[in-house]
Amino acid sequence: MVASAIGGEAKLRPVEQWHEELSAAERIKKEYRDIYRWDVFVDQYKGFWNLPTHEIPPLNFVFSWLKTELASLYVRDPHMEVTPLKRTTIEQALLKELALADIWRRKRFKKEVKKAIVDGKLVGHGWFKVGYNGEFETMVDSEGNQLDTIKQDDFFGYRIPWTDVLFDSHRSVDAPFDCQWIAHEFWVPEEEFMAKKEFKHKADVQAQTIRRFTLNRERDRRIKLATPPELGKHTRQKFVQLFEIWDKKDKKVRILSPGVRKGFIHEKDWPYEKLQDFPFSFLNFNPINDEPYGIPDIAMFERQLLELMKLDFLVLDHVKKNNRQLITEPGNLTEESRVAYEEGQTGVLLEANNPDRILPVPYAPVQQDIFALRNFLIQNITNVSGQPAVQRGASQPVSTRTFKELAAIDEGSNDRRSEQLDVLEDFMEDIARKMSLLIDEFADSTFFIKVTGRQSPETTQAIAGRPSAQQPDSQLATRNGQVQGFTATREDFGGDNSDFDIQIKAGSTVPLTRENKTEILRFALEAGPAAGAIPGGPVMGTAARLLFKEFDMPELDMAIDEELEAQQGIRQEQTRLEQQRQEFEAAQKGAEIQIQAEREANRKEETRLRERDVAIREQSMILEAQMRDQELRIKELEALLKGRSQANGRQDG
Repeated sequence: MVASAIGGEAKLRPVEQWHEELSAAERIKKEYRDIYRWDVFVDQYKGFWNLPTHEIPPLNFVFSWLKTELASLYVRDPHMEVTPLKRTTIEQALLKELALADIWRRKRFKKEVKKAIVDGKLVGHGWFKVGYNGEFETMVDSEGNQLDTIKQDDFFGYRIPWTDVLFDSHRSVDAPFDCQWIAHEFWVPEEEFMAKKEFKHKADVQAQTIRRFTLNRERDRRIKLATPPELGKHTRQKFVQLFEIWDKKDKKVRILSPGVRKGFIHEKDWPYEKLQDFPFSFLNFNPINDEPYGIPDIAMFERQLLELMKLDFLVLDHVKKNNRQLITEPGNLTEESRVAYEEGQTGVLLEANNPDRILPVPYAPVQQDIFALRNFLIQNITNVSGQPAVQRGASQPVSTRTFKELAAIDEGSNDRRSEQLDVLEDFMEDIARKMSLLIDEFADSTFFIKVTGRQSPETTQAIAGRPSAQQPDSQLATRNGQVQGFTATREDFGGDNSDFDIQIKAGSTVPLTRENKTEILRFALEAGPAAGAIPGGPVMGTAARLLFKEFDMPELDMAIDEELEAQQGIRQEQTRLEQQRQEFEAAQKGAEIQIQAEREANRKEETRLRERDVAIREQSMILEAQMRDQELRIKELEALLKGRSQANGRQDG
């Protein structure tokens, strides 16, 4: 664990000093609470308005305004982009994205962040706390050494009520980053408190009965007076008030109770090694420079809203009074008829001594300046709140404004909402960063990560190549070839070398409205060619088709279908003609090859024939020469024989 103090041993603060610190922080918080009337704004959201008279009907603009703010800021879970730093890899960053997304979804951070947004809008700030709960058990290895192993562990994150957090607000103006300590108030049942073995000074603790209804003190008093005593004994259960103080300077976590002055109820070292910052995240939509708390949005337009309610009441009251007034002499109506008429009963029978003396008061029209003044107030409320009526589902008087003016109003509100969304994204990034550090420190044993949606090939490869995949207890759940979940440990995220930069993708939490989808599709059509998409290809064609569908024009959609069918027919005909052309060219080329082969064969045959003719002629010439030689020899023999015959004849003679 970490040392008790940075840079050496530090002298611990006494309990009395901590009580003074908490009291000072409580006083400062109460001052801001009274100045900005946090309790009042929470009551107004609930529908309880402290109006000048009980007859004025409240116009609960705060409820509709806050619901619209929630819908425009946080509808979908954020898309977290994790970037590797130092010695971490892209594969480890992809796995960390899956782990954070799973914890965010499984632990229902979305619900808790929405609660913090409600606090931030109503009272000007909200708190969120992350942490790790582990159930440890002691085991003995083969050598007799005692080892602390994790029996059951889990990560948590939840919204803390703004009423339950104190910090050194006399010096801090940018909580929690410049805080030296943060205290979390919580109430523990007396039986549970006494059962805690690690708690001290139990005899000095003063338990008390608490029961919280609302922040409307007068209404709470009426509810308590009207509550029957047999409403359950749990209302008389006693609780112990405790403050969990995270001291960043001394690196200690201490628990004290307001009624105990002897010492701390409990004290331990800072439980986290990697998370050296506070486990608290602070949401402040409207910060004030050099002040610890921000401004509630409602404080800027509440008085205008009250004046609007008064004007509406004047109109309603005027109609009621002038619609049910009679002129008659005293005593002309019976008492029963007068009371029935004043109570506004429908179809009442009036009995009078002289009906001819009963005349209705002439109806006086409503002063027209009221409506102009009412529009003026609504415009002021819209300008200050930054939320046009159309965004809350209310009608907009188009006759008094051009479409360009309405578009400018909507664009202006979107710009202001972008600033608020940026604050919320920073808040969620801080939560995700702290949760990432907790994973790196405490995910020693394998834990299961559920994967939703289709994953990229890179992510699938990172899951398959994670180090823990080689362990015997490793698990990998797949369905239709897609990864549905896997087990992981801190080593899969880099272990001791784990270091990432975490960002929330801008606009990932806002609803994908028609305008947002149209803007995204238009951007895709513009940026598609630069990213390598081919005009007319699958990417560009799909984006264009989705964009046309957003126009809500059936005729255009039908024309696109006909155009696609015609193009499909043209492509099929072109494919058929291309196949025919290729077949013809192949046949033609084959014929040319055959003809060329035949020509080559004929050429060779002609050459062979010519060579044969030459050989025959040469052979003939040789035979003719041989025949001539033979004839000469024959003639020579004949001449020789003839000469011998003549010689023999002369001898005989």
